[in-house]
Amino acid sequence: MNIVRLPGFQDERGNLCWIDGGSTVPFDIKRVFYFTDAPSATIRGDHAHRKCHQFIVLLKGQMDMTLEHQDGETSLIHMIPCGVGFHVLPMTWCKLNVSPGTICIVLASEHYDEADYIRDHEVFRKEIGR
Repeated sequence: MNIVRLPGFQDERGNLCWIDGGSTVPFDIKRVFYFTDAPSATIRGDHAHRKCHQFIVLLKGQMDMTLEHQDGETSLIHMIPCGVGFHVLPMTWCKLNVSPGTICIVLASEHYDEADYIRDHEVFRKEIGR
């Protein structure tokens, strides 16, 4: 996982940040999705991808992102909107604990492909050799 500071500026109208595929985001963007309006604390993600890179940007609210990396290390990141994006690499288990009112956008390197998802944590651990 890499943390990327988003380029932008602030003036009397507020903040403006931008994301360029292949530059700010180190891959070509093939899919964009977002989630909003969680009525209560909820879990999103809780899976890994075999080949898809994701770039996660929190726009509003807060959430905790737990990542299990290929080397077995675990990272816990408390996310608040702060002008950064998180590049989640393939073969990284990603679980998001989302607070109510959160708005999050995810940029993906691949089109949706169910075969790319690993939804069983034990299967993920076997595939990374743990």
